[in-house]
Amino acid sequence: MINFLKYRTISAIASTILMVAFVGVSVYRYQTRGEVFLYSIDFTGGTQVLFKFSTPVDGARVKQILAESGWENSSVRIFENNEVLVRVKAFEGDTVGLGERMRAALAQSFTRK
Repeated sequence: MINFLKYRTISAIASTILMVAFVGVSVYRYQTRGEVFLYSIDFTGGTQVLFKFSTPVDGARVKQILAESGWENSSVRIFENNEVLVRVKAFEGDTVGLGERMRAALAQSFTRK
């Protein structure tokens, strides 16, 4: 039989340290990021669009173009050869129109080069 009461002081100290550490990390994140938890598109809603390019593209460049066009904090993931999945927090009833505006901004920027 295990004598749990024998270790009550150690477990109370460990629990207190963990709670203080959590509060400290929460305060730090709030001061540096402006919020404690960063919810992704999965929890906040939004739109994701899959683009297929004829040539390989740089994900950082796609993200920069979208940020300049008004879609800040977009998430860009490169698939296979020329496919790019873009997630933005913008949620509209017209997702096709949003995708078309994003495609137009990317096409305009890539054709200028």
